[in-house]
Amino acid sequence: LYITLNYRNFSILGFLYFSVLILLADIFEAPLIKGGTVSVLSGLSLACLFLYGPSTASWVMLVILLNIREWLEKTPWYKFIFNVCQFLISIGLSGIIYKSINPTILIGTFKIDINHLLAILLSSMVFFITNTLLTAGVIAISEKINFFSIWIYSYLWLTPFHLILTALAVLVAYLHQTYGSVTLLLTLIPLILTQYVYYLRIREKQALLQNVINLVRVIEAKDEYTAGHSMRVAEYAEKVARKLRLSEFEIELLKNAAYLHDIGKIRTDLSILKKPKKLKLDEWDQIKEHPTIGFEIISDMAIPKSVGLAILYHHEKYDGSGYPGKLEKDKIPLFARILCVVDSFDAMVTTREYKRTFTMEEAAQELRKEAGTHFDPKIVNIFCKILEKEYNMIEVYKPEEITVGEEIIKNVNINRDMLENFKGETWKKIISLRKKKRK
Repeated sequence: LYITLNYRNFSILGFLYFSVLILLADIFEAPLIKGGTVSVLSGLSLACLFLYGPSTASWVMLVILLNIREWLEKTPWYKFIFNVCQFLISIGLSGIIYKSINPTILIGTFKIDINHLLAILLSSMVFFITNTLLTAGVIAISEKINFFSIWIYSYLWLTPFHLILTALAVLVAYLHQTYGSVTLLLTLIPLILTQYVYYLRIREKQALLQNVINLVRVIEAKDEYTAGHSMRVAEYAEKVARKLRLSEFEIELLKNAAYLHDIGKIRTDLSILKKPKKLKLDEWDQIKEHPTIGFEIISDMAIPKSVGLAILYHHEKYDGSGYPGKLEKDKIPLFARILCVVDSFDAMVTTREYKRTFTMEEAAQELRKEAGTHFDPKIVNIFCKILEKEYNMIEVYKPEEITVGEEIIKNVNINRDMLENFKGETWKKIISLRKKKRK
């Protein structure tokens, strides 16, 4: 209302043009890793602002209410209303900045000079910052996580993408003024292609990691005692990481390491993994190879080195008596120290035929007993406080309480084409490791 009353130049033609384009563009929005979406809607909104001013651009934002896809997907009404409102606020503030710097620009005209370029750059960044801060704020409140951490992890890295959209918005405005409104439809193509390339990149990255995680779940499903182990370890690790105030980026890496920490067991004989009795020395030697094998597998994938090092060193002990590198204290990567604690805890409370099962309280006592020798004392202290506050301390994971075997395998969707085309021949390496062991 403020924008309409103070900037009364409204273009019906511009409103109709950009309303159609925004409805088309919003269909192809791409999901972000930690919540929210990104689309070329912002680029089109800015192009409308540059051409027709704040009033027209603000009314165009209301067209989002007609987004049929949101209704079909049954998006909660409060999320839907929030999305519209945050776009209205973002375009409104950027419009005020744009007209304040460049008050003499006429509706439907576009020129390139110093003042205009400055107005474009500043209004564009105001739009981006307002839009992402509002979204990050809601996610931080709903998930009870650090606001700045979620903004830096999920949105700050999108700045180059937004600047590209701003450049394309300038191109849209210039071509529209020079060659007419028909060019708006043509310029929509590079905008959508830009977003689609981004979408494919995100989808490929997520699919690659998810396929490996699913593979680990299938491996775990073969042994009823370890089913769901990596998922529980990831859950515990995330809680510890949040107490340590790690960034969202670091937390995501740690969770990935937790999901994959036992992937090296793909080379271990199934008879050893499922052996109901205590393992022999040579069998333990084979088990102890899995961190190194896991690191070799991960090293060929597009996964940060910190994840691989966590997998390699998650069986190191704080006093230097662990394996494979006999590292001690702070020489052991933080991720590995966290995994060592939560992995050991889950192993203690999981029922096995050859060992006594610990209750959560007993396992917590064992962690405290081994703090400073086997485990990092700081991590143990944090994790035990989490257990006392958030978990039922008498809970024990029993095989009959876990869905395993064919049911899990059936429900795990592995894209075999993706697996066969892992970067760095990862899948071929996994297959070769299995064949080598059979020999």
